[in-house]
Amino acid sequence: MGAVADTELAIFQLKISLVGTSKPPVWRRLLVPADIRLDRFHVVMQATIGWEDYHMHVFTNGSAEYGL
Repeated sequence: MGAVADTELAIFQLKISLVGTSKPPVWRRLLVPADIRLDRFHVVMQATIGWEDYHMHVFTNGSAEYGL
């Protein structure tokens, strides 16, 4: 019997909040693979919020911003 490869992948739990939109706040919680690329995360986020890729947004990590 051969060795079994460890295929477990780290998962991030994220909370996406739409700032200044409404009361009560609009937010979604989702799980994504830790190695998800930003372009794929963009697609996941669009589907999660129900957007059709026409809303402006920015990704930030605290020191850098990624967006238009």
